[in-house]
Order: sequence, then structure tokens, then C-alpha cells
Amino acid sequence: MTESIRSAPVRAGETGNQFDVAAGTQKFHQALDSVNEELARNDGPLAFTEKGAAELMLANSRFTRDLAVSAIRLARVERMDMVSGAHVERAVGSLVKTDRDGRRTICLTLGGVFSGAGVQEFIGVVVKDQHSPKPHVVAMVVLLMLGVGMLVDGLRTAR
Repeated sequence: MTESIRSAPVRAGETGNQFDVAAGTQKFHQALDSVNEELARNDGPLAFTEKGAAELMLANSRFTRDLAVSAIRLARVERMDMVSGAHVERAVGSLVKTDRDGRRTICLTLGGVFSGAGVQEFIGVVVKDQHSPKPHVVAMVVLLMLGVGMLVDGLRTAR
């Protein structure tokens, strides 16, 4: 796999950065140095167990593979010859879930439920021939406002 990454085609007259294994290895060692600095602090664990270290390396290799494949697919969809930094950044965004994503999901789900209940109340008020009781009208307004507000917040959080 490393050979195909290193031998990325660069056409005459174009500039392109080939995958630099030495620089990648240096970045990996810098990351490990950061991990060792964190372990050296006096207020926490002193080391990884053998199984813990093995699982960390396995997770790292899986993430790297998934990230590269996702970035390649994004570039392929755009019919690009090279995978750019923007493709990698978008791939990271699609693979890494944040608390913000959880909030967005909750807002959109609850917003949909409340809006649906508000619309149901609205239909109930409109369909009835007689005058609707005040609690139904209040419930309709509150549910619609709450639902739409949560939907807007969830959609705004998506950015």
C-alpha cells in the first residue's frame, strides 16, 4: 500500500505533493511523544497495558485506513486526479462525531416530533366545525413554536 501512495502520479507541468513517508513517520512520532508527555504527568496512569497499546495501534491503523478511503472516494466523486487537503478535512468531518452532532440529532428529532404534534393539533382545530377549546389552541401554538425552534436550531448547528 505504501508504494502506491508514494508513487502518486505527477504530470509534467503540474505540481503535486507525493506522500512523504519520512514526514508521516515524524508526525506519528510527535504524536507518540505527546502521548508519553501526557503519561508522564503525576495525576494519572503511568503507561498503557500491552493490550491497551495494541488496541490503540489497531484503532489508529483502522482510522487511518478509513480516513484515506473516505478522502479518496470524495476526490473520486469530484473526478479529481489527486486527493487534496480539503478532501481529507471533509473525510475527517464525516468520520469523527462530536457532541455537536449529538445535539443536532436530538434537536432535529424532538423538533420533528413537536412540530408533528403541533400540526396534528392544528388539523384537529381546523377540521372541527365547532369552536375549539382554548387549551387545544394553546397546545397547538406551543408545540408548533417549540418544534420549529428546535428544527431551526438543529439545522443551524449543522454548519
